[in-house]
Amino acid sequence: MKFTESGKRIPRVIGGGSAGGGSGGSDDKKKGSDSIVGPFDCGPYYPKTRFDKTIAGVRGLYHTHSLTKNIICNKRGNPNAAKEICELMYEKLVKIIAKVSPYEEFPHYQLQLDDLRIIPVPAHKNAEQTPALNLAKALSKTIHEKTGKNINCYCDVLEATLEHDPHRKQMSPEARREHDEKKYKITEKIIENNDIIKDAYILLIDDIYVKGSTVGVCSDRLLENGAKRVIQLCAGKSQ
Repeated sequence: MKFTESGKRIPRVIGGGSAGGGSGGSDDKKKGSDSIVGPFDCGPYYPKTRFDKTIAGVRGLYHTHSLTKNIICNKRGNPNAAKEICELMYEKLVKIIAKVSPYEEFPHYQLQLDDLRIIPVPAHKNAEQTPALNLAKALSKTIHEKTGKNINCYCDVLEATLEHDPHRKQMSPEARREHDEKKYKITEKIIENNDIIKDAYILLIDDIYVKGSTVGVCSDRLLENGAKRVIQLCAGKSQ
């Protein structure tokens, strides 16, 4: 293992790689900043209500589209659905880290899987469904099965202080952002001791990406409390 003079670990060299950003770009991503990478997704997610009301003939996608079905089943706690989604997330993650350099002074070095710490977007403590947590745990297991590496999943870093608002989908982007600013916080445990995320490369996991408010606010919370970079990875992008 090689180290810089300052004691930082140097990952292995790859050819021609450089620090990269996300493919889509969150509405809440800070312009000109490479501290947030993403959001990335594994494919489209087809919400039933939107397509039932707007596009005739596409209703069947909600029931037959593989990723959509798995996202729905994962919400219900189906471990097989989470496993299938995480196969796609792993493939996407390998491509992402090949484009992200961990050190400005060594732009051609590749970030390693074991440099990452997995953190899910939290659900409220009273929530019956914990889709992001299901995926974060399943992805940690998938990475171990494929590589033998133990990538820890930290479920006590972020918390949701408000319960799910059924009217959130009808909110304007500004109102949604304001709502999420109030909802997502860093836990007291991390405020008192941020060793888990200090100077860390975070893999932030969520199940569905719509406009980017949720992952945007959560990413900001992590960066404000010492994280070095946040990679946003979601199962599907809402269509």
